[in-house]
Amino acid sequence: MANQRVVDADVKQILDTSLDTQPFIVAANLTVTERLAGEYTDARLQQIELYLSAHLAALRDPRLTELTVDGTTARYEHGSQAGVGLLSTRYGQTVQQLDYKGILAQDAQTTVAASLRVF
Repeated sequence: MANQRVVDADVKQILDTSLDTQPFIVAANLTVTERLAGEYTDARLQQIELYLSAHLAALRDPRLTELTVDGTTARYEHGSQAGVGLLSTRYGQTVQQLDYKGILAQDAQTTVAASLRVF
């Protein structure tokens, strides 16, 4: 999309992932453009789009950690929690701080968004 504020390389500067982040950038751009344009400066919109893209990608690419103690290996996922919206990743938490008017948080309280708990 011509009006995207960030590119894959931008997202990968803050999120260590091998995923192609373009689909997440498209979704973040749509959200930022439709819900936040006109509410914030272009610089703030760019940062919100960046961190929202990273948030969406992090939900898709959870990190696995292996811990071995006395020959027993435990493998667990960390970095995001399903069902808690933007609070589920540090990137989403940053989005909430950048969106100081709380527009995206309010959107998450709608019936449809609350059932999905993505934002």
